[in-house]
Parts: sequence; C-alpha cells; structure tokens
Amino acid sequence: MSGNRQRTLGGGGQHVLDYLKRMHADNPAFFYAVQGDNDQSSGNIFWVDATSRMNYSYFGDAVLFDTTYRTNRYKVPFASFSGFNHHGQPLLFGCALMVNESESSLIWLLQTWLNAMSGRHPVSITSDPDRLVQVAVAQVFPETRHRFCKWTIFREMQEKLAHLYQSHPTFETEFKKCINETEAIDEFESCWGSLLERYYLMGNEWLQSMYNVRQQWVPVYMRDTFFGEISRTEGSKGLNLFFDGYVNASTTIQMLIKQYEKAIANWHDKELKADYDTTNTTPVLKTPSPMEKQAANLYTRTIFMKFQEELVETLANPATKIDDSGTVTTYRVAKFGEDHKAHTVTFNSFEMKASCSCRMFEYSGIICRHVLAVFRAKNVLTLPSQYILKRWTRNAKIGAVLDEHAAELPNSSRESLTVRYNNLRQEAIKYVEEGAKSIHVYNVAMDALKEAAKKIAAVKNRGPGATQGGTVVNGGGQELHATQENQMETYQSADEKKKKISELTAELENTNQRCEVYRANLLAVLKDMEEQKLKLSVKVSPINLTFPICTLQFIEVKGESSNAEESRWLWQKLWKLKIPGKVRHFIWRACNEALPPTKQNLVKRKLNAPSVKATRKPHPTYYGAVQWLTVWSLVKGKLQKSRVSNEEFELIVMHLAKVHSREELEVWSVLSWAIWNARNKFVHEGVQPCPSSIFD
Repeated sequence: MSGNRQRTLGGGGQHVLDYLKRMHADNPAFFYAVQGDNDQSSGNIFWVDATSRMNYSYFGDAVLFDTTYRTNRYKVPFASFSGFNHHGQPLLFGCALMVNESESSLIWLLQTWLNAMSGRHPVSITSDPDRLVQVAVAQVFPETRHRFCKWTIFREMQEKLAHLYQSHPTFETEFKKCINETEAIDEFESCWGSLLERYYLMGNEWLQSMYNVRQQWVPVYMRDTFFGEISRTEGSKGLNLFFDGYVNASTTIQMLIKQYEKAIANWHDKELKADYDTTNTTPVLKTPSPMEKQAANLYTRTIFMKFQEELVETLANPATKIDDSGTVTTYRVAKFGEDHKAHTVTFNSFEMKASCSCRMFEYSGIICRHVLAVFRAKNVLTLPSQYILKRWTRNAKIGAVLDEHAAELPNSSRESLTVRYNNLRQEAIKYVEEGAKSIHVYNVAMDALKEAAKKIAAVKNRGPGATQGGTVVNGGGQELHATQENQMETYQSADEKKKKISELTAELENTNQRCEVYRANLLAVLKDMEEQKLKLSVKVSPINLTFPICTLQFIEVKGESSNAEESRWLWQKLWKLKIPGKVRHFIWRACNEALPPTKQNLVKRKLNAPSVKATRKPHPTYYGAVQWLTVWSLVKGKLQKSRVSNEEFELIVMHLAKVHSREELEVWSVLSWAIWNARNKFVHEGVQPCPSSIFD
C-alpha cells in the first residue's frame, strides 16, 4: 500500500458481513469490526475467531502483518495477522478486508486488532516495507520492534536489478549471503560496500533507499529481538505462509470465506498431527548427554530436532577460555578449521547465564551451539530454566499467558463484552485443567462451580442495576461498551464464610485420616518384614531363561504365553502408575519369572546349571530394556537363581489392577518391591536394612 486509495466491496462486502454476524451469534468470542457506520458493508472489515485469539495468548510474541494480498475482482487488499505455534507452523491471528488504504485506516485496523487481543502488544512485528504501515505501527505499537520482510525486499530487488541478475548470475547468491550470514555490523558494512563497488552500484537509488532503512530488515541489526524464527532463512519465505495455496490473485471476495475456512481447518489438522507425533513417538538421541534427553522430553519434535542439531555441532566447536574474572568467564568458540568465524561467549557461573555474540537465543528462542559448547566445558549437564522458552515446549498451551498483562488493560478494554468473555474463558480453562487432575479435586471443583452459579444467578436477579445499556461501535453489534462503569459488591455473609471454613476443615481432616491409614499400613508391613527376615530361605532351581550375552536379539523365554490382550492391558495400566522406575521393573520381572538377585551376589556367584533349550520367540520388551544389560552383562556362563512362581504373581497383579483404584495399586506395588528388596539384601548380602532406608 503506497497511497490513500478508496475502493468498494459491492455485494461481496455484504456477503462477508453476513458471515461474520452468523459466526459472532454462534460464539460471542468471535470478534469482528467494521470501520464506518453501523452495518455498512462498504467500509474496512476486520475479524478474528475465538481460537485465533486464544492462540495469540500463547504465541503472540512475534507477529507477521501481511498487506500484499489482492482479490482479483475488486483489487481490495486482504490483510492478515499471523505468527508461529510451538511446532514452528503458521498460526492465524486475524484478517481484514481493506477498502480504504489511508494512514488513518491502517491505524484503525491495528488498534482494533489490539483491542481484540485484550490489549497485549507483541514483542516484534514484521510487515512489508511500506511507509504508511511504518507510521501506523509506530503509533499503535511504540514499544514493539518493527521489521521489514526480507522476502518482499528480495522480490523487489529482482525487478529493480533485473539487468544485473541476467549479466551476473552470482550476484543474488552474494547479496543474500551478505544479508543473512554476516554476524557483526562492521562485517555487513564492509560486505555491502564491497558488493556495490564490485558491481558498480554506488549510484543505485533503490539500493541506497534500502541501505537507509537497513536497521529494519538486515538481521545483524535486529538479533537482540525475538522474531520466532527457528532458521536464518525463514524470514525470506514471505508473510503469507498461512494462506499460501489458499488465497491468490484470482480469489474473489465470495470465494474468500470458503478458502479462509479451508486454510484454518487444514492448518488445525497439521497442528494435531504434529502434537500426536510429539507425544507418541520417541526421537532418536545422538549423544549420551542428559541435556539431550531433557530437551527431547521438553520440546516439541520440530524444536527438539533444531536443538539436537546445535548440540551435535558442539563436538566440532570447542570452547577455549580467553578471560576469567571470577564469576564471569569469556570463551572463544570456533569450528575446527574456521578460526576466522569465531564467536565470543561470556558465562556467569553464579547466575548460570551465558551470552553469545551470534545472539541466536535472543532472536529465535533456541540456544546456540556456541553456548552449548561452553556448557559442556563447564560441565553443565542440563539446560538452565532461563534457556527453556515455554512457547517452544510441549506444554506451551497449558496455563494462561495473559495473567501478567491483565492488570495493564485499560478500563475501556475491561468494559468490552468480548474482552470480558475472553478473560473468563482463559480462567475457566485453567480451572478445568486443575480440576480434572484427580477425583477428589474434581469433586471440589464441581462444588465450587455450583456455588459460583448460584451467586451469578443471585446477582442477575437483583435487577437492571447489574447491567447497563451500551452503545454499538465499529459496526456489527460485536463490541458493546458500557455507558458507565458499574461497581458491584461481592457480598458474602458471616454464616456463608463459617460454612465454607467448616467444609474445608472437614475436607482437610478427612485427607489427614486417609494419610494416617496409609502410613499405619506401611509401618505394619515394614515391622512384619523386619520380624520375618531371619526366617526367609532360598530354594535354588535350574534357570528357565537363556540369555546369550553376545547378541541381545536372541534372548528367548521358555514357557507358554498368557492372554496377549490382557497382558497388553495390564502393562499399559502399570506403566501409567506414578511409582519409581525400579518398582515398575520389579513388577514386570516378577510376572515374567525374571527377578535377578542383587548386583553383588551376581558378581560372587557363578553356579552351573543344565542348558535350557528356548521354545519361544524373543519378546522385544526383554532385550530392549536397559536393565537387562546392566544385570546380565556381569555374568559369564550360566547362572542358577531362585525360582519365582510368575504365573501366580501375574494373576495377583491382574486381579489387583481390575478391582482396586490406581492409588491402592501404587501402594501395593511399592510395598511388594520393599519386601522383595529387603529379602534380597538379607539373603544375598547379609544386610538387614532398617525400614527408613528401604526406599533410598
């Protein structure tokens, strides 16, 4: 948009407006606004659905503002606000049809969009290199970092310097390398001047104009600001990523809504697919680093792959200490054979903070290989919390993000029906997440909701004083502003307070009583275990398992298999229990007649046993478990150990899993392991652990 142009939407505008009214009627959180008189379909139109508003609360730190689209028939700019989710996928934050392209209209659009997003300003915004957009962004978002889109500039450069592209095919590669790969301002300035001199472009007016605004599009000037890009070339993909392939120059206004819905549905499906892949597949780890395992459990799959790439590169980027001033140490990090491209990293050991000259973490939210190399040199085994950006994690959409901004909202925003609806929904989502964690919390949450419903009904029944009339603004009836702020007193009688305190006290006493019962049962079992230790004996029988140590793939088990469907159900249930891993593996081994003696006994005892011929194909669970490697790698030859009746034990576990609650099954599992562990230590090691040390 380069000037003040006025167009008309004709019948297409009414078609869009009717659609927006229907959407708002179905869901009050669907926001739309029209610039001009009420119900006027010839004005600028903005809209954003409830899902997009919710997504903005999680991923609204970096925004793309696109004004390059046009519909073929009316030539009306189709503007969109978008960003990136925790998988790095495009995410929509709102759309607009711009009839009037004046400065005031752009200011109206940005201000309306900001109101729809509860007044939360983004950290950065990227747009086309347009003067009117620049002025509007500066006025509405004075604290937001504004960047021009590189893709638009590169595309315009192909038109302005077409003759140079034809005569010098290498110019484009050199130019993009100068823009994308320089990491210091002096390096960029030198490279830019060298290019202009080599290709005789010192007098080119367009290049000079781009150089004058270099602070708004050349990455080296902007690496201290977060833009949500996980690769250096991402900024060269354009602003229309969300609607790419759905809306183009031939799309009419009548077709626009259909394509808009199709794009939203398709990207939603892609996000669900990415969520599923992240949750249900395990990435292949390339190093033994605890930090890599930590990142695999924290990040989404896409972000983990990027982190893993940086972590692996630390092997080729050693860190060399160049200065040490106590708590702050400075390192020089360079790739083997590329000392001329060294980076400087400062590390504060007291605060566990590092800063790299490449500024990758500040720019993308993913820690760079240079800082990771320093962490490796300083033996930092896990990522410090300040380097785990929640918006890139699996839990990015858990919890509310707008809490810290709620107090900053002006009264006019809080009076908005849509804003109030959005804020209540945010709180409700948090309430649901916490309330569904257990049956007990769920019951308390339901009781609280019933009480809240009664209070709301009581307030509504007090009469018209609870709600004042409003005036419609921006058209469409979607935004109602109260004519006066109503101060409602939240009254609660002394009897109600006493009743609530009494209920909470009773709830607390009930919980304490249950804890005492569990504690008493545990102490009784431990006491009995102490008394019975000396009576325990070991019955040795031939081993029923054959474990060829040379190849894990041929570990085989003798015996008949149990019902496969029931076994699968049982292990799925057991693996979800909140118990230590050693307890879970004890249950598994006991059911499969595979309980080994203690580690010390395995080293001391090497008893001969007759060879057993395997009669069943290997089970992947056995040879895939690290515990087998740990235990059986200590044994040479054949080992004779005590026999366990695994069939009876598995039936007991199956019965308990079917008739008892998860909490009871967890307690039983831990107690069973404790008994076995104490027996093992006494029989094979001569140790009699006291009850307090059993769970160490």
